[in-house]
Amino acid sequence: MLVAAQVAVARHGMGVLVGICAYAVSTRMVQAELMTKVVEGMTQKGTMTTMAAAMWTLESGPCTQVGPCISSPNFPENYGNHESCEIDVPPGVTEAISVVAFDTEDGYDFLTVNGHGYSGGDGPAGVTPTSSITWSADSSVMRSGWKLCLGQVADGSPDIPISSGSPGVS
Repeated sequence: MLVAAQVAVARHGMGVLVGICAYAVSTRMVQAELMTKVVEGMTQKGTMTTMAAAMWTLESGPCTQVGPCISSPNFPENYGNHESCEIDVPPGVTEAISVVAFDTEDGYDFLTVNGHGYSGGDGPAGVTPTSSITWSADSSVMRSGWKLCLGQVADGSPDIPISSGSPGVS
């Protein structure tokens, strides 16, 4: 856009630049107004509140969050020794966990959901989390780990990690 504006000014003078800027500003204002109306409509219907309350977030540790999916450190490669993560689950979550993959050291490395420790090849498929989820690996055998999604999510979405402590917005 900048190069096009420079060419237009060179050919037709500063009046063209003023017109281009006015158009850009008015377009952005229309987009902002439309977005405000969409958000207001969603809030009035309660959709925005539901969306915000239904998303879990990675709170701490080297796990990775991509939208509604969270995976163990280095997944699908082996996680490391002495690694741990915490996933915050806010009140109001109604979606069950979908397990994309689950392979941890049986009996030693645990993902704890609703107070129940999962290890080995059996993950928390179909469980609706009601409190924070924790991951903890011991000091020996490492495996490929796990990838969980909140709700039914097709694997294959782009992997754009959200670092620990950032909001999990898709």
